[in-house]
Amino acid sequence: MPFPFITKTLRPYDVNKNFPGSAMSVLDCAYVVRNMRNIDLEEFLLRNPRHDKESIIREILQRNGEQFTVRNRSGDPVIIGGAHYESIGVATMWFVATNKIKNRDWAQLVELNSILMEVMFLEQACHRIQAYVRKNLGTGHSWMSRMGLIEEGCLRGYFSNGEDCLIYGKVR
Repeated sequence: MPFPFITKTLRPYDVNKNFPGSAMSVLDCAYVVRNMRNIDLEEFLLRNPRHDKESIIREILQRNGEQFTVRNRSGDPVIIGGAHYESIGVATMWFVATNKIKNRDWAQLVELNSILMEVMFLEQACHRIQAYVRKNLGTGHSWMSRMGLIEEGCLRGYFSNGEDCLIYGKVR
């Protein structure tokens, strides 16, 4: 069950700043996954070739941790993401996006993740936050640094096709 940090943290943004982030609903998850970018589907399939979109929805909904939705100007969910707890004190950031995303939505994702990380550290939900990025995915690396995560190393042959994965992290 997700911790209430998302709801507590985002409430002022929803009301006062028209911030498009909110706690992820089952409908948001289903919509975004069913309309996810090919690159996101490919990454799920590289981690587990037996995945299909319905199993991805189930996996995301079963994750422990924080989950949020970023909406575009029309109010459509365009990104779902959050942090799940892999072990005690270690949270792994993740997100899935649709093809309807715009630069504004990416900027909101970075801001939302930055807020989430700060609150998770303040609330002592974890002492370490990390993210995995495909080595060949150039734009993903710049997003990690914008969120304050530092490249820590390479997991060689991490994906089923032998592709490497870079791990980024931040410690409280």
